[in-house]
Amino acid sequence: MNICRLLIYTLLVVKTTAAASQQVNKYYRTRRRKGNKSTTRPKPVKITTWRPTSSRPTARPTPAKRKTANPPNATSTLVPSTNAQCPNGFICLENEYFGSDDKGMFNVDLSLEISSTLDSAQYRAAYVEARSKWMEVITGDLSSISTNSFTSIAPGDCANKLPISIDDLHICGRDLPKDGIGGILGSAGPRWLRTDSTTRKVSTVTGQMQFDTFDLDRMVNDGTIYGVILHEMGHIIGIGTLWDDNGLLDTNKDCLINTRATAVWTNDWDCIGTPPVEKDYGPGTRYGHWDEYCLGDELMTGIASGNFSFSNLTIASLEDLGYKVNYGAAGAFDGNNSRCCKGTAPSLTQNTRTLSDAGRDYAVAYGQEILRENELPDDAALLLAQDDTGLTYVGDKIIVVLAIENGIIFEVFVTK
Repeated sequence: MNICRLLIYTLLVVKTTAAASQQVNKYYRTRRRKGNKSTTRPKPVKITTWRPTSSRPTARPTPAKRKTANPPNATSTLVPSTNAQCPNGFICLENEYFGSDDKGMFNVDLSLEISSTLDSAQYRAAYVEARSKWMEVITGDLSSISTNSFTSIAPGDCANKLPISIDDLHICGRDLPKDGIGGILGSAGPRWLRTDSTTRKVSTVTGQMQFDTFDLDRMVNDGTIYGVILHEMGHIIGIGTLWDDNGLLDTNKDCLINTRATAVWTNDWDCIGTPPVEKDYGPGTRYGHWDEYCLGDELMTGIASGNFSFSNLTIASLEDLGYKVNYGAAGAFDGNNSRCCKGTAPSLTQNTRTLSDAGRDYAVAYGQEILRENELPDDAALLLAQDDTGLTYVGDKIIVVLAIENGIIFEVFVTK
């Protein structure tokens, strides 16, 4: 059995006194009154240029036929943002009833900044339908969080200000010019986390995803944009990114154990062992996804695809994170679609698809730069990393970077 080199990121935890909490609340109230008047986009990250080599990826066996998921041609429910200082050349949008407290149900608020030259019905629909899918999968309401508890002007936030109260999750999505066509496609990750006072489960309050302006047209045209957005929302919600924080990973077995996901794997799918977590693609991709060779085109493997299936294994991992879920939202994917349901052979990883060292180094450098840009001011970091509200800021601790090489979209987890 391989020894899992689990990527563990450390959440900065600082207990503050009541007086310190009052000081920081005053600090942020003052910052909010001043507001952010800038309407100029931040400069793109400058890192050493990398382009994929022309070599073809190693072939792998053809997987079993899977039912794929695609966004329906639904009318967009996005409306112009009413509380945003939209950057020049961008369209700022939000979902209808933005900021409403929908008690008893799981709700996702979207704030979007879309380049006016890239705005399209397909692009909007990808966000709308991804939001709808996760709201179909997760059914239980979480505790609403007052944004007075933390800053609404953390570095990298969308121009659309946070609502007064977040119920249950807020996601900022935007596009920015990065490194031209190819290379880096974008990034995503959680920013603020809540800790349940009873279960001690950690879940996401706010998250952000951003895509390279130069690559969006291609992703929209080739049909991958919906799957990519759906996948990145999964990471923001906590799949892979919060497994370790919630005690779900066994560092000795490269898998989730003693979990609802294990019950699905062994009882529902009649598979041997425990759910296989990725361990083959090097630091970053490993331990944050389902094993790609075992589960192929399942949504939350580490290689994105326009054709994918949403399995009840992924839904079970959400239940393990503390969410109330709807297993009826899963697609037609089970142990019959897995290459290693009945055991893992030594030859199982011989045909895996791997991001080159140069590509990985480039993605890591980009992710580290994003984490530095997301750092809170020193005084805020010291006082608000963990206070009596139970909130933790991790926007400068973890980011998932998307890179494309030889036509394959890889993901790299970058931590601080």
